[in-house]
Amino acid sequence: MTRRRVVFSADDLGMGPAANAGIRRAAATGLVREASLCVTGPAPEAALEAVAKHRATLGIGLHLSFSFGRALTGKILGMTDEYAGFFGLPRLLAVCLSGRAPAAAVEHEVRAQLARLHALGVGVTHLNGHHHVHVLPTIRDAVLNVLRDHPELHVRLPRAGAMVNPRAVTLAWLSSRFVARAAERGVALRSLPCVGLASSQDEPAARFERVLAELDAPATEWVVHPRLGDETSADGGGRLGRLPHGELEVLESAELKESLAHSGIEPASFRDLHPQTAEP
Repeated sequence: MTRRRVVFSADDLGMGPAANAGIRRAAATGLVREASLCVTGPAPEAALEAVAKHRATLGIGLHLSFSFGRALTGKILGMTDEYAGFFGLPRLLAVCLSGRAPAAAVEHEVRAQLARLHALGVGVTHLNGHHHVHVLPTIRDAVLNVLRDHPELHVRLPRAGAMVNPRAVTLAWLSSRFVARAAERGVALRSLPCVGLASSQDEPAARFERVLAELDAPATEWVVHPRLGDETSADGGGRLGRLPHGELEVLESAELKESLAHSGIEPASFRDLHPQTAEP
């Protein structure tokens, strides 16, 4: 059986107690070995404390935000209110897609968020975006400048082929432009095929079943969003229908571990794939 490795990467650490607790429990399963921390929220320190027990095996990356919390660098024209609070995704999209985002201020904020994570004592392993903002015009150029300075960081490219809704098509196009822009600028990207980005309306059990059936790359990033309170009962049918429906509950289930083992899939971290990544 061909060896395949999956990096289960949990998003939204630092975005509230439910996410922090869910990621702590997901890390305890031994499957989730990467988590993305948002430092624009009210208490990133508390988020790190929540997962402190698992820091030896849990890589931490930057969950770059321009749509949640407050900018670390103060007001950004068109993106924040007078108190530096981000307006949210709809206005962010309008500003970025119209070309009106202030490039220098955006890059200043990207670097500040990464510096904040380093200041918290984190050996950063990866970078991605809340709402995938890192692939938006202007923000992507700032991110590419940062990646040129930090080539050790894995970057997420949300381009899963199974997504066919309008949002997914747009996201895949933005991701392809990110890759093209990187090539134009001579920035090498450290990335993996990315799955687990289907519509949140899908039941997690069905989503996990579909993704498991489609995994074929030697190494893949699998994005998850475990939250405390996701647990629900399930009685669905199908090959993996016995799995529970809440994403956290699926990750904690013995059935998922059995399915991964049966398929020859090994959980991994970005450090496992590249041991030199994020050494303190």
